Amino acid sequence: MNDHTGSPAYDVGFSLSALLALEKILTRDEEFAVICGEYLQQLLGILLVGKGGILIYDPADNRLKLQVQSGINQKNFHLDMNQDTFETMLLLADQFYRFDNPPAQLAQFISQNREALTQIDAHIWVPLWMKNSLFGFLSLGKKFQDKVYSERDMKILEISAHTLALAFHNQIMLEGMKKQHRDHTLLTREIQAFQAMSFVIGAVPGLKELTEVILSQALKLLQVRSGAFYLMQPHNPLLKLAAQTGLDSAEVNATHLSKSNRPLAGCFAGEKGAILNHYEDRRLKKIFNSSHLLAAPVMVGENVFGVIILADRQPGFEDSPYKELDLQLLGLFTRQAGLVIDNFGAFRKLKRSEKRYRNILKSLSAGVMTTTAVGEVASVNEAMGRLLKKSPAAILNQHYHTIFNEDPHILNLIQKVQSSETPHCEQHARCRAISNDTLVNISVAPLWNSSDKIEGVVITAEEVAGENKLKRLFEDRVSHDALETLPEKEQAAKLQGLRGRATILFCRIH
Repeated sequence: MNDHTGSPAYDVGFSLSALLALEKILTRDEEFAVICGEYLQQLLGILLVGKGGILIYDPADNRLKLQVQSGINQKNFHLDMNQDTFETMLLLADQFYRFDNPPAQLAQFISQNREALTQIDAHIWVPLWMKNSLFGFLSLGKKFQDKVYSERDMKILEISAHTLALAFHNQIMLEGMKKQHRDHTLLTREIQAFQAMSFVIGAVPGLKELTEVILSQALKLLQVRSGAFYLMQPHNPLLKLAAQTGLDSAEVNATHLSKSNRPLAGCFAGEKGAILNHYEDRRLKKIFNSSHLLAAPVMVGENVFGVIILADRQPGFEDSPYKELDLQLLGLFTRQAGLVIDNFGAFRKLKRSEKRYRNILKSLSAGVMTTTAVGEVASVNEAMGRLLKKSPAAILNQHYHTIFNEDPHILNLIQKVQSSETPHCEQHARCRAISNDTLVNISVAPLWNSSDKIEGVVITAEEVAGENKLKRLFEDRVSHDALETLPEKEQAAKLQGLRGRATILFCRIH
């Protein structure tokens, strides 16, 4: 049998087979560093080289770092370089560096790093570059038995380096796409959290229901099946359980957490939260019975309302540790939740104030009605309806003569205003339209239109007998404590970005 192993045809066939085998390695779906390590080992085997490595350029540190190695035992190996050296290497990127006959432009760099280059048995460097980008170098030691690199070896190196550089280029692009995807995912989740939270304020009756909704949304967002929401308490280091899902109620209620709990301390010190994988805290283990926890503070500015702690993931992922992306997602959500709780508190204060002052206005407002030029009632408020013991709808469109037909002095007062076009009033006047024994303070004023012509009158009436009652009512309801609940100027209600203002209108009380 003839031996063809040294023929040109055999060399070409072997080289093509070797290159195809190398390319298959780069197309595998594994960690890129693992793929590069196997690629390097296969390449060294094809070329019969004992030692080699892949040095990657780190622009942040301006260093060449040994990321992958075979036959070399060097940890944290790196070569420092300045910008001029890097630019020179970029200009020489289409050349191989033979350290027995190095390029003159790199003589100083090689001289300064000769000892380090000896440690990695650097004999040939092949630049890994593409599109004016230098990723690093493929470093190879001497061949077995000190054989010389053949022309075929150099061709394999050239093709392999180009393929590896292309893989680095694609990996960088892929990492960029992954980062964009993560950023997009975070933004999408933040928008979803904002939308989910924006409907909560007006939909729940109290803080308990609000915290339950917030916790439910957090579990849904991160696809977690159990967790708890703890609130801070004023002048008390213990945390108050506000809501929990999927936990043992007896254990949760029997075990107390405080803001000084070491694993959670960062949540109350302005930090973004905590990833607790394989933690040792006894209280947390007793409450959550989970190997992995994720905690993030619910806060606005520097004001911390509480902390959300998530435990077990959905079935099938229980043993998966939490990652930085999970903490970022929970942090986005808890910031929205903090705004919701802050706004909910302001909203409730405003609602209480509004209710209180509506009652005050309802009790203190004078009766008011307006008439048209022909004397028909054009508008009437509820207070006037109560005085006349009629609904505002029953008073509208009636003539004032019909309403005050038993009170000629009031009719004369209205006619006097119509003729003189000046306001007039009468104190402690009897008004039979209300009752035979009722005294009122009544005032009538002309109602002008845009052309400075009288188009009717405004009639106001206030029952005199109720003045003392109104004074007491005002003192009771507009107390110092009630006024304190009005939103301060710098703490105006932040309801969807709108600033609210409360105003009290009342008549003069003699």
